[in-house]
Amino acid sequence: MKATPGGASGKRVGAPTCPPRSMDRPAGGQAMKVINGLEDPALAAAGRIVVSIGVYDGVHLGHGAVVAALLREARRLRAVPAVLTFSPHPRGALGGAPPPLIVAEEHRLALLAARGVRLCIVLPFTRGIAAMDAAKFLRDRLLPAARVAGIVVGPGFAFGRGRRGGIRLLREAGGAHGFTVVVAGRGELGGRKVSSTAIRGLIRRGDLAGASRLLGRPYSLRGIVVRGKALGRSLGVPTANLDLPGVLRPPPGVYAARATVSGGKPRDGVLNIDCDGVVEVHLFDFSGDLYGRPMEVFPDGKIRPERRFRSRAALAERMQRDIAIARRMLHTTASKEGVPRARRGGAYE
Repeated sequence: MKATPGGASGKRVGAPTCPPRSMDRPAGGQAMKVINGLEDPALAAAGRIVVSIGVYDGVHLGHGAVVAALLREARRLRAVPAVLTFSPHPRGALGGAPPPLIVAEEHRLALLAARGVRLCIVLPFTRGIAAMDAAKFLRDRLLPAARVAGIVVGPGFAFGRGRRGGIRLLREAGGAHGFTVVVAGRGELGGRKVSSTAIRGLIRRGDLAGASRLLGRPYSLRGIVVRGKALGRSLGVPTANLDLPGVLRPPPGVYAARATVSGGKPRDGVLNIDCDGVVEVHLFDFSGDLYGRPMEVFPDGKIRPERRFRSRAALAERMQRDIAIARRMLHTTASKEGVPRARRGGAYE
């Protein structure tokens, strides 16, 4: 394996660069087209759409309820199910500190595609967009650019300057311009609202099993393999570094993990997250060039916290011990249909 430890490059690798393009979906499904912005003529050429508007960070169970309603309304109206999302996060464009992302942009798009969305409009979120009131955004930006047959939102939806535009405004605009408005049910688990904020809190605490429950799938980190400092390779444990710009990491430490490369079959390995946020993965019994390829990593239990070692020899010895512990953990961890389950972090010293 040629990719080795070191910091992320800081370059956004794998993000959409020129519209339109297609993103693969699981076998038997249709590809999702990704369009950057509202100006591209490919948007009007897409035909009638039913669209949902939101950041969709994490594409969690709450988002899933909205997407399910989106698909139903699109089928009813014989239109294309579409999502309009934003990049960067709106809070960052307004001058504040944006929240760390649960998933990188490319990961978010892949998750939307897997749920059945067939068109995704990635709108660059600027101060100009932020300053536009909701009615003006609909009248001057969205409706002239796309053939909107319907809009589907969650029960707490608000948009536009000061978040003053809501469901009432959408319904008034729908009556005037001839599109339907559907309000999806609230996404809940055990009677509690599912939110990106709650999931971030679980990830920060290392409760990856709890995060998985709210996500509705195993928690994972997905990024592009980039070059690092080659320290692991020099110690006989080659590792792949993941580029995860702006993505929230679990607490620093060493985790047993499973990983897929370019959507292939899961492979066992060890995940290390250092105190600087560098994410590196060692795959067992693997050799090959991974640079530039997408990798998705599923933590499967924490082996130990991150710590410093007095020498390279001590580090190398501990790395071999971590690998042995991870092999035992992964050998006894249950998987469902070959998909790794995130486990609650614990000490396996």
